[in-house]
Amino acid sequence: MEQQEQRNGWNPEEDPRYRDIRGSVGGQGMYNPEEMQRQRLASSAMVLGIAAIGSCLILPVFFPLVFASVAIVLAMISRGGESTLTDRARLAILLGVIAIVVHTAVMAIVLRQGFQILTDPAQYKQFDNIFRSTYGTSLEEYLQGGFL
Repeated sequence: MEQQEQRNGWNPEEDPRYRDIRGSVGGQGMYNPEEMQRQRLASSAMVLGIAAIGSCLILPVFFPLVFASVAIVLAMISRGGESTLTDRARLAILLGVIAIVVHTAVMAIVLRQGFQILTDPAQYKQFDNIFRSTYGTSLEEYLQGGFL
């Protein structure tokens, strides 16, 4: 290390970017449980952010909001006493926000289309024919049956 420090003036022990996950320099030294906890929380948040994005189109009613909210909260908690977030935590927050935006857009489109079907007679008749051929009953009978 002495030769490297003398050659280019860089000392890894003084550079915080050179510290590994355990907080030690160059992979040697003491175990840092706080940093490991931060990394675990950030990784969990990132996985939930990915799950939130994936569930936006598969299960768009409830799950994306839950997954995205928990991902954002875990990412913020992973900060711990530090002033900055890890890259995984930043990615988790970004994925959570994107999932919330996509979920909101999908739900707005679904609600708008449902409103159009119920208010436009031509679309209602077309949807009723599809509904009748699929379920064997008309949409009107289904709605009057107390299923909503």
